[in-house]
Amino acid sequence: MGDHQKRIPFIDLAKGICITLVVFYHSKGVLHCNYLMDSFLMSFRLPLYFFLSGLFFKDYGNFRTFFIKKTNRLLIPFFFFYLCFSVLIPNVMHYCLGMNFETVLGLPSLWAFIWPGQYPNIPIWFLLCLFLMNIYFWIVRKMVKESSIFLLIICIISGITGYWLINHYESDYCNLFKALQSIPFFYFGYLFAHYEGLSVLQSLSKKRSIVCLFIFLIPTFILSVFIPWPTIITFYICGISGTLFILLLAVLFQYLPLFSYIGHYSIIVLLTHGIFIRILTPLYQYLNQSISATSTIVVMTLLLLLSYYIIIPLMCRYFPYVTAQRPLIKE
Repeated sequence: MGDHQKRIPFIDLAKGICITLVVFYHSKGVLHCNYLMDSFLMSFRLPLYFFLSGLFFKDYGNFRTFFIKKTNRLLIPFFFFYLCFSVLIPNVMHYCLGMNFETVLGLPSLWAFIWPGQYPNIPIWFLLCLFLMNIYFWIVRKMVKESSIFLLIICIISGITGYWLINHYESDYCNLFKALQSIPFFYFGYLFAHYEGLSVLQSLSKKRSIVCLFIFLIPTFILSVFIPWPTIITFYICGISGTLFILLLAVLFQYLPLFSYIGHYSIIVLLTHGIFIRILTPLYQYLNQSISATSTIVVMTLLLLLSYYIIIPLMCRYFPYVTAQRPLIKE
């Protein structure tokens, strides 16, 4: 989701794996399925995206340029898809066709994004959260200097504060608490780039990559699956070790056609898959009458991902300014 620059194949693959897990998670929500591996997959799915955002963080020299670039890449896509699919269409379909989306309608729908879960296209929350996180990190980094130990301390304190707030307050306005909670993953990505972590990963032999992969897989699996209650320590250990596990997995394979492709355009998949899942809900339910729920979810997830071979080129051609493919505001 960063700036357009020379692509790193295994990074696109890592993003593709994660967006696939996001689509799978929202697909199984249609049939209300839960699996033993859910806690394992959830432990690193979003931390990896925050890590990657920090990995490609740039300050662009001044706040104005930084703000405009993040507005083009995060805020404009968020508000366009929010206004279209969480305000305009739900209100039209409710008041004209009598359809009920079980979300906020009328004038309050314009600001329902403040309360997560109160609008239909829920997955786009991530873009607003990431925008707020980038702004916060830019300001803090400038205040304490990028190499200062105080930046590390502030990021750790921010994470602890966000974790505590999420667990003690029901409302997370604009996902501010989640942004604070995830700052350590963002900073970890930032440090990873600073110390040439990508070069280290790429220089590993296949044998060492496999060994390291299991070194990070095992604690992630054990802590996320076999510890019955989450703690702040397990949350961050699983997030970081799981992120490194996926990165090493991507390094081993480098490129897988479908997953690398959707990883390249993961922001388009993020913006739209929730809409398509809602539209296709009757098909999920129809298939589930003939095959098991698990088979239905796998089949529908695969079909949905394959459909992006058609959807992505169309979105890039006709909606480039609201899908972060081209800047709407002059940079």
